[in-house]
Amino acid sequence: MVPDQSEKVQKENMPDPAQARARVSAALPREAGVFATPNLTPAFPAAWPPDGRARAVYFAYAFAPQPTSQDLVLIYSPHTRLELDLLAGPGAPVAQTHLETRELKPLEPSDPDSPEGRTTLERAERELFGAIAGKSMPAAPAAEVIRAGYRAWFSRRQALRGEMERLLPDFVGWLELP
Repeated sequence: MVPDQSEKVQKENMPDPAQARARVSAALPREAGVFATPNLTPAFPAAWPPDGRARAVYFAYAFAPQPTSQDLVLIYSPHTRLELDLLAGPGAPVAQTHLETRELKPLEPSDPDSPEGRTTLERAERELFGAIAGKSMPAAPAAEVIRAGYRAWFSRRQALRGEMERLLPDFVGWLELP
């Protein structure tokens, strides 16, 4: 098989963003208390620039009611890093690393994932999957789709920005967040 065909077969075997998210979500440990219903970030690259390993990472984080206010929730830094090999089969394990978590700040509750916002983010994730499986930086049109989707996600989750900059400095820097 010539390299172009091999790469095409690999990309065709990749899960779509919804399938990948479902696999990662199913791998999350179920805990009691504030982390009982974790929220997942979108997929991020395990390495940036892409290194050819075709791995995506997700981070689980939590919200909890603010004890002193009915109008605010507390957001916590990510407590689990989950790494998914995009080219492994559906039964492949999802690697987990537990992170030290801390309270970030009180926020007004919101519904950040409208259907339109989720569609924009899934397009961005799909382009990101192609870039990290293709072992190269995305071309201009794909790069703009990725940046737009992730900028929109960060705009609704400003409290997580600093944590994600710390965890994924190269990728978050590449996004050129406003």
